[in-house]
Amino acid sequence: MDISGNIRRLRLGRDVTQEKLAAALGVSFQTVSKWERGETYPDITLLPALAAYFGVTTDALLCVDDAVKQAKIKAFDRENYRLDYTDAAEHNERVIAMSRELYAEFPTDARVMWRRLYTMQREDDPDGDEIVRLGTEIIERGDSHERNLAIQTLAYHYGSLGDIETAEKHANMSGSLITSREQLLASVYSGEKRVKQAQENVGILLLLASLNLCNAYDPDDGRAAVECLKTAVNLYRAVDGTGAPSAAVGRRIIGDNACLFLARQYVGLGEYDDAFDTLGTLCDYAAAVDGTGKPPAAFSKLSAGAPQAAATKRLVAIAREHLGLKGFDAIRGDARFAVIDARLAAAAAT
Repeated sequence: MDISGNIRRLRLGRDVTQEKLAAALGVSFQTVSKWERGETYPDITLLPALAAYFGVTTDALLCVDDAVKQAKIKAFDRENYRLDYTDAAEHNERVIAMSRELYAEFPTDARVMWRRLYTMQREDDPDGDEIVRLGTEIIERGDSHERNLAIQTLAYHYGSLGDIETAEKHANMSGSLITSREQLLASVYSGEKRVKQAQENVGILLLLASLNLCNAYDPDDGRAAVECLKTAVNLYRAVDGTGAPSAAVGRRIIGDNACLFLARQYVGLGEYDDAFDTLGTLCDYAAAVDGTGKPPAAFSKLSAGAPQAAATKRLVAIAREHLGLKGFDAIRGDARFAVIDARLAAAAAT
């Protein structure tokens, strides 16, 4: 990225108009416009003031270290993704150390700051004050993507502390589902691009619906819990259509634990046959997530590309680990439980 694109990125990331930036620097907005179009460049005497306005170094403004920084950010992301499906303790230890190194080198870059904030939440005893400080700074100076992630993090953080008023304040800073980036893109695209975006949106909305249904009941009302969770599982199955389970839906239905939660509620109500039927559905999808399942009827684009074997195994392995929770003790001695466990073990090892 050259300086013209960098000025525009920094300005838009802070929701500043060309007029406001021009006034702060004592130039006309037409001058700022020419900078961003690459027609002219800022006078060298303006560079310190311009960098200070955006809270970056002059080198960063001029993109001197941007290539190196980009490469290191990509290296972090690649390693984080690789470790995401390995041992959780190893993952946390490694990415926390990497994020600290990255942040120490580039402490004013919002992209790096977000990655540090992300890994801080994985620490055994995270510094709450530092989470707030870093999140607030990202909101003030980050691009829209990092800003939204920081808003989300702080909303969850304050919510976990019981400070609902501040959590709600941050939640209200975020955009609505109706005006989300994904929804707007599906509206402005055309042809195959529009179809692909809309199909991806179905997957996102399916996950959001399921997650909300998993929270839409009184924890003490087992019957209401069953009805909500059944709806979540049935949404996945409705999107999948008839016939064999699909890999794309399988990854989602396993990943958000809807089947496991539903089965555990059935166990709590003493409805063991329904619990095993639900766990059987989980196993059917676990067997499909190696990429051999049929394309899902409603959003086939999500099953395109090579299957992610490591991701698949980790998701299924986590689901199997959940069977060790206390909520399944009542059916652990049933012969059917051993069958379920064996099916999940086979899928995790495939």
